[in-house]
Amino acid sequence: MKKTKSKDAIITVLVDESCEMADVSDNFGNGMSGNFWDFHPGCHGITKFGDFRGYNMFAEIIKAYHIGKGRKAKIVKKKYKYE
Repeated sequence: MKKTKSKDAIITVLVDESCEMADVSDNFGNGMSGNFWDFHPGCHGITKFGDFRGYNMFAEIIKAYHIGKGRKAKIVKKKYKYE
């Protein structure tokens, strides 16, 4: 029987400050995108991660979620142009 190594989590935070848009996602299919003020559980019904306010807090919560699952996790922040 082969041992499988847990895949590391990479949480990507894309931000376009010119129109206050952000996209937060990981390589496990979790995430959301929207205006800066959209990042709270009530906006898109994302309750899996508890309460959060803002895209940075959402990224940190996803990171903590993966660490709790025994994975290494890191956040990568990038600027992007929302179109």
